[in-house]
Amino acid sequence: MKRFGGSAIDGNEKRRQKTLTGLFLKFAALFCLDTFGIGMFCLVFLVLSPMTGFTLPANYAELQLTDHTEEIKAAGTDVEALIPDGCRYGIYDAAGRFKTGTFSADAQKRAWQGYKNGSKYASMGKYYRYIKQNSGDICIVKYDLHMRYAYDKLNGIVPSLEILTPVLGVVLFFLHATLLSGHFAKKN
Repeated sequence: MKRFGGSAIDGNEKRRQKTLTGLFLKFAALFCLDTFGIGMFCLVFLVLSPMTGFTLPANYAELQLTDHTEEIKAAGTDVEALIPDGCRYGIYDAAGRFKTGTFSADAQKRAWQGYKNGSKYASMGKYYRYIKQNSGDICIVKYDLHMRYAYDKLNGIVPSLEILTPVLGVVLFFLHATLLSGHFAKKN
């Protein structure tokens, strides 16, 4: 045993300090790398899911409305088959009287008011698309910009992927932290 600065340090204790430091550094490095990996996995999952056909892109409804505008103009009041899933719509005459559609009574008034004001913004982050039909009627479609599942029944059951992906990331993070801590606790 050597005396150094008034305290006794033997060789085993010094080696043990280095081992604990090394163990902590390994833990910190793995924790940071794995956390980055979990974040990247969730991001790639979110970005690639529309490419696999599992989900539809966030602007799917907008693209479908653009693609079917001419058909909607010619369809008169029979437009329901041309309106993308998840959208609400209403057909109005030129005076603003609601003819048919899926809007509730309150939404009918708000949609027409939005048309009169020229506003494309609906409430709660949704948008309006106004299509003047060949008959003189106006078709107002309310849609939103978020990812939907390609299999429509999932849309009512499972939260949207924009919500599910961060939740999955948080769950994976805590699971990872627990497992990694347990693994390093056994080493000590």
